[in-house]
Amino acid sequence: MLAAALILGGCGAKPPAVEQGDSKTETGSEKGVTEVIEPAALEEVTGKDTDEIWEGYRQKLDENEITDSFRAGLDAFAYESAAQILQGAEENVNYSPLSLYYALAMAGAGADGKTFEEISGLLGTKEREELATQSGNIYRYLRYQQGFHEVYQEEYEPGLGEEKKPEILIANSLWADGKMELKPDYVNQLTDQYYASIHRVSFAEDETWKEMGQWIKEKTNGVLEPELTKDEETVLALINTLYYYGSWKNKFPEEATKPDTFTRSDGSEVTADFMNMTVTGYPYREGDGYRASMINTGNNTSMVFVLPDEGRDVSELFATPEKLKEALNGEYETMEVNWKMPKFSFGSSMKLEDTLRRLGAGDMFEVTADFSYMTDAPVLVSSVIQETHIGVDESGVEGAAYTMMALAGCALIEETKVGDMILDRPFLFGIRSDEAGWLFIGVVETP
Repeated sequence: MLAAALILGGCGAKPPAVEQGDSKTETGSEKGVTEVIEPAALEEVTGKDTDEIWEGYRQKLDENEITDSFRAGLDAFAYESAAQILQGAEENVNYSPLSLYYALAMAGAGADGKTFEEISGLLGTKEREELATQSGNIYRYLRYQQGFHEVYQEEYEPGLGEEKKPEILIANSLWADGKMELKPDYVNQLTDQYYASIHRVSFAEDETWKEMGQWIKEKTNGVLEPELTKDEETVLALINTLYYYGSWKNKFPEEATKPDTFTRSDGSEVTADFMNMTVTGYPYREGDGYRASMINTGNNTSMVFVLPDEGRDVSELFATPEKLKEALNGEYETMEVNWKMPKFSFGSSMKLEDTLRRLGAGDMFEVTADFSYMTDAPVLVSSVIQETHIGVDESGVEGAAYTMMALAGCALIEETKVGDMILDRPFLFGIRSDEAGWLFIGVVETP
């Protein structure tokens, strides 16, 4: 699971300018959240029979196709940012490029001038409308794809019953001071393309920060429950959450799980529970100083594992964005693969302001920041935080994340071949959606 938050602050407060009636909820409370505007609703797919419903989903998927150029920019952002974040990692790290991308895209939608140029350049598109439309397409595509797979499973795999099914859930929200003036076009774009809910709040109240944490918990299926620290200088927060569950194409037999030794980068040893399985018809490849394989996890997603050769450090795999891209991508052979994988479960929490500055998007943190598409009030980004969790067991993988940005005040081949994936030392992993790119990229130092 994962969530990301971008926090902004401002130098002055004005009466709210946005009046949007169809989906308002007045809370009647003088503390915390006072009003909520719900995001646009997706058009429902219906039909008189299964074939008609499938055709409806296929049409929706065609209508919301993500362009190759946008996907290339999304991937480039993932490699650039992940290489920066993983550098110097001496412990487990799990990072969500997609969650940070959404938080930055929502901020970029409200930016202009140099601030917009830096954010959009980092995100891989200079066109404001393309950024919004393609971000919306990712959200819609994943939702309609989920619906398509659910209909398929009901028709052809009824035996799955209550077994947990693969899914990707994205949610966005904006939390703004009740007195802050937001521009209607910006609010409309967030609700219509980013499917963000808009919350009018008082950041001086403890209840607001509890409500934000509760929203994150709800959108990550309870995996993340952050205790957010109150900051009265905050005037606006942008939050993205990402929840993911994938089930292994072939589940690891629980009776084959046994304790064994995992050797960390510093040579120290720890005991971990290792899952064991030998399967045929799996992708496998060997590169310069490493070997890699992947496991299909359902709904057009897969998890990639990259193991450095004996005597090579895992950090070599992400020393540069180019090396990271090479490690996570490549031409696979199909063969028998012997898997020995430690079960692991851990969380990561990181502040990303310095990372974003190094990536060339520093203007949004300065008093010169231009968010004039969002508001006429002078605001800048005061913090960008991301918290994630990932867990791997015999059944599959579950991940969640949130990213929050805060604005604060200025002032098929030979089956005879065999590949070994013995993950008994630090390794790189990535979880990828064919449509939305890299959901998570991380490194396991200690299972």
